[in-house]
Amino acid sequence: MELYLLKSAACLLLFFGFYKLVLEGTSIHLFKRFYLLTALVVSFGIPFIVFTNYVEVPVQAFSHQVSILNTEMIPEETSPLNNAIPIILWTIYSLGVFFFGIRFGLNMFQIFRRIRKNPLHKNNNFIAVLLNLPTIPHTFFQYIFLNKESFENKTIPQEVIWHEETHARELHSLDIVLIEFLHVVFWFNPLLYFFKKTMKLNHEFLADQSVLQKGINTTTYQKILLAFSSNAHVPALAHAINYSFIKKRFTVMKTQTSKKAIWLKTLLILPLLVVSLYSFSTKKTLEIFKESTIAGITKEAPITIKISGNKVSINGKESSIVKFAKDLDAITKNWKKKDFSEMPLDIIIDNPEKGFIAKLETEYKKSQLYKNSPNKESLVPPPPPKPNSNNVFIEKEIEEIETPSPNIEEEIEFYNEFLGPNTPPPPPAPDAPPALNVVETPALNDVIPVPDPVEPPPAPNTLDFVIKMAKKGATFYLDGSKISSDKAIEVVKNNSEINIQYNDNEKNPVVKLFTEPIQLNKKTGGVSPKINPLDQIKDLIESGAYFYMGPHQISPKDAIYLVEKNQNISFEVDRKSHFNPVVRFNGC
Repeated sequence: MELYLLKSAACLLLFFGFYKLVLEGTSIHLFKRFYLLTALVVSFGIPFIVFTNYVEVPVQAFSHQVSILNTEMIPEETSPLNNAIPIILWTIYSLGVFFFGIRFGLNMFQIFRRIRKNPLHKNNNFIAVLLNLPTIPHTFFQYIFLNKESFENKTIPQEVIWHEETHARELHSLDIVLIEFLHVVFWFNPLLYFFKKTMKLNHEFLADQSVLQKGINTTTYQKILLAFSSNAHVPALAHAINYSFIKKRFTVMKTQTSKKAIWLKTLLILPLLVVSLYSFSTKKTLEIFKESTIAGITKEAPITIKISGNKVSINGKESSIVKFAKDLDAITKNWKKKDFSEMPLDIIIDNPEKGFIAKLETEYKKSQLYKNSPNKESLVPPPPPKPNSNNVFIEKEIEEIETPSPNIEEEIEFYNEFLGPNTPPPPPAPDAPPALNVVETPALNDVIPVPDPVEPPPAPNTLDFVIKMAKKGATFYLDGSKISSDKAIEVVKNNSEINIQYNDNEKNPVVKLFTEPIQLNKKTGGVSPKINPLDQIKDLIESGAYFYMGPHQISPKDAIYLVEKNQNISFEVDRKSHFNPVVRFNGC
């Protein structure tokens, strides 16, 4: 909305500036009237125009590409200030509309009250409203307001009557009512005030031109205008012989624009229109298949799903969790089986809201696109599991995917020493790993073989690890209290079951020792040994977490079962390496 308002205002300013510089001093008043009306419509319409540029790309085999713009989760709850700002802005806007709407209504009421309470005199297609109070002649649609005494004594010059009849005959009031209505809706745009003032002045040019075309002497007519012009108050929606316009009107009366100049100045509108369309319209680029055989999408780009915050769009069209599967099915309803293997699928993820992708994943699996895809890939595949020790909870900042660590060789050397140089890495989790307590059917086993369980690597020597971190200058804590490195070594020597959490920061490594099993506090995001592990698991399930036991992904139901059977089971929670939390159990 903000971009639309800026574009429309800039477009309006461009057309208004052209009028003041090029057209206002010419004698083509009728053309200028339609120019001003068209400028209003075009200025508010051009930002809605969309120019689509189609780029041909060759058809490729089915691909499932995930583009990550920002993996930082957007919390579901925003600050009160962020919620209040839109309310405040809409309140201010509504008050402005209310104020200017009331003003518009009062002006209309003032005119109609004068019509209703004063005598009327019909003359052809015009109606003279005879007022008892002193007033200058003014017009609103077919009503011409005149002083009753002057009208009855016939002291009003015929030139003035002709002038006002021109306003009534050409419906100049229609232009003013239109721009007054726009002023109510866009009350914050000052350009509309100048547009209205310019329109009224051009209406005076038209009325003067009509009178002079009857053969009236210009000097005589100017003297009459001076005699009847005044700064007296008249209704805002009416046309009156206003003194403030007199000087410019006299100048324009004597101006005769040549046909050559008229053609030249009107032709300049074409490049003005081109510049406006290019600058203030919307541009969109779509990819089309160069040799596409996919039914129903020969002019469409590959299916692009964009996830941003708690919103999702498909090929630029807004969707929702409720409509997601239906919107995908609407695109693929005419596809043949081979089409699903030829259609690329691009996923763009930008600041997803917590838990939103998990809900979207559930709906995606209901769609024909998922059911007919060759590999049955998830919308956003879960991360592979990684091995961990039985009693060490690792909390480490994850580098961006495309940025390799500058000290990768040093890290490999450290983990070889920490885990053992001969420890083989675990195989990645398969696309559809078996969950605990689930019996696979023979048909499914024939398609997706179940890998043999992989034993986790042996637990590192805790004392050696603490000594190594002490040499690196780490800061040590015991149950939340800071201790020295010597004290930490002594604690580990005396308690082989101590639990460790560490942050291997190159400059300021931190090692935290706990005498109780480590669990994640769901309220503060910190570590606390006091939280019930079963409550923590249930909270993680609500957050859309993935659960792993060794290399196998297990179901939330199996995770609850493990914790219920063994309250002292150790597990780690990784909230930074994926869009949803990843929970890995270290052993039973």
